Amino acid sequence: MTESKDIESVKKEKSKIYSEIINKVIANANYCYDCNRCVNVCPTSFLGTFFPRKLITDLTFLPVEEALENNNIWNCLTCGQCMEYCPMFKDNTGVDFVEIIKSLRTLTSESEVLQTEQLECHHDRVYSSLPQLMA
Repeated sequence: MTESKDIESVKKEKSKIYSEIINKVIANANYCYDCNRCVNVCPTSFLGTFFPRKLITDLTFLPVEEALENNNIWNCLTCGQCMEYCPMFKDNTGVDFVEIIKSLRTLTSESEVLQTEQLECHHDRVYSSLPQLMA
């Protein structure tokens, strides 16, 4: 009986942490006003594997689970180029995209509900194409 209470308290604590992470991510995403600068400088968007603004838009208008299904967060390189050119990050410490990605990855890796077959990392394919982009 004690074990089931412990398991329930752990589940409640995890649920609380997940909702805090989700609220923080959504609050951060709400700063975006769709200027598209992040997509213009993102190395993975040039390759067509990840689009920062699409993730932000999906997080703003869709449930987090659906946004994660539509966007492969593991393709983001977390290089920070998007934040470098984001007017809302510079002026208002708004859209901290790297923090959003890290939070979503934490949430996804710790939650069995959010783990889907689509969440795979393909950096080996992405990295091999990066020198072409940098030239």
